[in-house]
Amino acid sequence: MNWSFASREAVLKPSPIRTAFDTTHDKQVISLAGGNPDVSLLPHNAIATITQRLLNDRGAEILQYGSGAGIPQLREVLADLMSQVGATGLCEHDLLITSGSQMGIDLVTKLLCNPGDTVLAEGPTYIGALNVFASYEVAVEQLPIDTQGLDPEGVALAL
Repeated sequence: MNWSFASREAVLKPSPIRTAFDTTHDKQVISLAGGNPDVSLLPHNAIATITQRLLNDRGAEILQYGSGAGIPQLREVLADLMSQVGATGLCEHDLLITSGSQMGIDLVTKLLCNPGDTVLAEGPTYIGALNVFASYEVAVEQLPIDTQGLDPEGVALAL
């Protein structure tokens, strides 16, 4: 069979993150590259106890697919917390819970960027974000940072 891939396939490359995670299998290495903790320090028994309690009390609920936007009660709590720090007028329907930063970056890029657009990002930039931008055929202009973050003059010049 002759496969034809989308044009974006040409820019997709194996993630350097995968290489960093490969070192986590070496018992002689505690790699900080992927943010992995020393597993011997994790509270395995406490997690097992909590997991067992959740399965006993709410198993039918937690083992089922939920809303793609996240648990409504969590979104309500977050909207309330956000209103306490000045984000007024929010309700649960205004919020979307993601499974992590990578999903958030992917969704925002998908929603706001067209192929050929340019994203301004601090340099160095999170490699996962660079991979997302490349997959949506978005150029990245990395801006320098200092101890205070992005240089406002550099941002103004780039814009």
